[in-house]
Amino acid sequence: MAKTPRSARRKEQDRAYRETHADERRDYNRQYCSENREHVRKYMKDYKVNNREKLRAYAREYSRRKRAASDPAELKASKRKHYLAGGWLASVLNAARHRAAAAGLEFTITKADVVVPERCPVFGTVLRVGANSNDSPSLDRVDNTKGYTPSNVRVISKRANRMKGDASLEDLLKLIQYIKGEI
Repeated sequence: MAKTPRSARRKEQDRAYRETHADERRDYNRQYCSENREHVRKYMKDYKVNNREKLRAYAREYSRRKRAASDPAELKASKRKHYLAGGWLASVLNAARHRAAAAGLEFTITKADVVVPERCPVFGTVLRVGANSNDSPSLDRVDNTKGYTPSNVRVISKRANRMKGDASLEDLLKLIQYIKGEI
């Protein structure tokens, strides 16, 4: 069943509530468990019997993640798999959404709005998703004073985006003159 925008919004509201009321919920749960010890034990026993496969799958995934965290090669492979499966774009959009909220900027882009070219439009190098290098794709705002809107966002290499940073065209021209030895 696909998540509707309403169910996603409700899930976000529930998560926010749990975060803001974590202490109250923990105290309530501790008190409830101590007052209803037998009921909780029976419930947990029944749950384990009825959800054996689900719990085993969870344990396998947990073990795989722990192994990946301790083995650098496995961690790299795991991250690459996640990124190549579309996780890169989701995490980039999520980070951009948080930056926009913190800066009070507009955020209206979706996955469909972001086109990842094969090559960096600035340097012409092949963009490598999951590589975490200068050639990794990076979300760039054309005009840094505006928010993340479909008309103001493009994908360039991480190197080009770092170089552009918050520099103006005038600043970049001065840098070029300096490098050439004209200043």
